[in-house]
Amino acid sequence: MAESPVRLQLRTERRDEVFARPDQPIGDFTFNAKVADVFDDMVSRSVPYYEEMQRMVCELAQDFAAPA
Repeated sequence: MAESPVRLQLRTERRDEVFARPDQPIGDFTFNAKVADVFDDMVSRSVPYYEEMQRMVCELAQDFAAPA
């Protein structure tokens, strides 16, 4: 049986502006709901080849995952 191609959809439609306001005091980074909501956008602009790595992980999982 032929495997279907891995389709990865990053959520980059919501632009990261967590630290955009200049009047906002910047404290320690916390992974909260605001960050989670824009995480794919934040990381894809910060980590080279993030989307490709995500696609490869999905492809490997498809190759090696066994049905439960």
